[in-house]
Amino acid sequence: MSEFNAAIQVQIAASKEAAEQFVMKAGLLVVAASQRHASGRPGPNVRSGSHRRSFHTEGPKDASAGVVYSESGPSMIYSRRLDLGYMNMTDSLGRMYHQVPYPALAPGVKDATVPISNLAEAMFGAALGG
Repeated sequence: MSEFNAAIQVQIAASKEAAEQFVMKAGLLVVAASQRHASGRPGPNVRSGSHRRSFHTEGPKDASAGVVYSESGPSMIYSRRLDLGYMNMTDSLGRMYHQVPYPALAPGVKDATVPISNLAEAMFGAALGG
């Protein structure tokens, strides 16, 4: 293998490692920001903390050639209902609900956007020697 090809392979390996670390750290930033929105006012009162604790990040996962990702969000069954609300809806027993949404994930992603951008600059710059 030529010296050039060897150097390219080193850069590819460094980029993949940086990408895997980045998606996990970025996911954890989303989790932390979402947890801050998952309780308190405005938001639901905390009874057990299960909803807030259920936010987690899974990964890194390979999507396709050179693409890695992580998945972040809550795992509690009622978290989607808290996040989106249950306004003017009837359940299977005919009961009408007017539960306002207490979004946590979308505001968490919004809050984490700038820190994730800064993280990307720092991690990929270091990985690529820049």
